[in-house]
Amino acid sequence: MTEKTVLIVSDIQAPLHDGAALDNVIAFARDLKPDRLVNVGDDWDAHEISQWSRGKAGEYAGTLQAGLDAVASIHARFREAVGDILYDVSRSNHGDRLRKYLAQYAPALSGLRSLDIEELAGYKAAGILYHSKPFEIAPGWVCAHGDEGSLSQIAGRTASLLSAKWGVSVVCGHTHRAGLVPTSSGFAGKVTSTRWGFEVGHLMDVSQASYLKGGSCDWQQAFGLLRVRGDRVHPELIPINDDGSFCVDGQWYPRAEPDFSAFYELMGVTA
Repeated sequence: MTEKTVLIVSDIQAPLHDGAALDNVIAFARDLKPDRLVNVGDDWDAHEISQWSRGKAGEYAGTLQAGLDAVASIHARFREAVGDILYDVSRSNHGDRLRKYLAQYAPALSGLRSLDIEELAGYKAAGILYHSKPFEIAPGWVCAHGDEGSLSQIAGRTASLLSAKWGVSVVCGHTHRAGLVPTSSGFAGKVTSTRWGFEVGHLMDVSQASYLKGGSCDWQQAFGLLRVRGDRVHPELIPINDDGSFCVDGQWYPRAEPDFSAFYELMGVTA
């Protein structure tokens, strides 16, 4: 029976991404060679054109192109790592900022192909399929960004609410939380169905999120896997440690431990 693996990442928010975590996930993708790569959205932060930046210093920072260059570079790195497989990106609220900004403040420019998100963020160059609506990624599983329904403060619950609404298992991001929440039904002592709400965390550098009050948040870095065998799907949540490291199937990333021998020698310390 054919087996396939889907690798799922979310909320990179370049250029506010965590370089160490991202490097390790790309290294893992290169080793894994998944059958499909899915980015759940918010790959680009686009804070310069956020409603919260309107009329403030951020809107005039002149850094919009640098952010676009960063996200295009990240997608190119993922494409190089995974090769010629299906690569999807979902629409998201951060990505929507460009369309909304043009529509509200520069409507005459909104029809220019050169200002299309697929061009600017490098999707077309990397052979990425951009989805403006939720889309199927495995039997009985749908990917959505996560802002399509009610937002919960409980990890996995936002996706679970979408799952209940749509009648399928749902993978999403948006919340920056990592969680797997099942909902089962059945009778006569037998489970007849189980649907999952799967939130795959984030890959951003939280220290750069200047909008957080006191720098505090209830978020988790992570990514997701779907192991598919026929019509059966096994979800796996991979949490990421504070230093960007993680373990999958007994293999740690980064593969090599840092070498502090030169430092120990300099300090006269025996390791």
